[in-house]
Amino acid sequence: GIKSLRADSLEFRMVAGEDGIFSYKKIFGLCDSDEIQDDTAGSGFHISIDDLCITRASFAYSESPDTSCYPAINFGNLWLSGIGLRARCIDVSGGDIAVAAQIDSLSAIERCGLQISKLSARANFSSSGIFLRDLALQCPETDLKADSICLRYSGLDDLSNFIDSVSIEAAICEESCLGLNDLGHFVPELYGYG
Repeated sequence: GIKSLRADSLEFRMVAGEDGIFSYKKIFGLCDSDEIQDDTAGSGFHISIDDLCITRASFAYSESPDTSCYPAINFGNLWLSGIGLRARCIDVSGGDIAVAAQIDSLSAIERCGLQISKLSARANFSSSGIFLRDLALQCPETDLKADSICLRYSGLDDLSNFIDSVSIEAAICEESCLGLNDLGHFVPELYGYG
């Protein structure tokens, strides 16, 4: 495994090609088309990283031109900037993509205005869900603590239709405070009432 990995000004983009297929699907063999896959696509791999530090990074995920109405977050066209991440005990497995990590600190700003000041959790991510344990999340108006939050979906494509396709189970601690303007990025009707 990798003992320590540091990256500054990293830019990561996931954009659908003219065929509507994302490059990560081609790389990991997640396409339905026989023309794209070969015998080595989707083969299992394993990467472990003891300590990861990323500063001033950006991430874009785009299915098509963005026609969303701000301040709502558009999960089909995400754009995060100012990403800072400190994580350890990272384990990435391929074939059916799975990631586990202890996130000590994550911060980012999404173009809709959502600002994550700090997130920490024990995290597991796969093609069927995201599970966060011992979550602490701070946004400008939110201080959320949860024993666990689980987002379940049938495939990564469901994230672009978040409201209708992702179920959420949460064990939120009583002392948590949720700001309406922060929630408004997910439920636009609440924005402006904070």
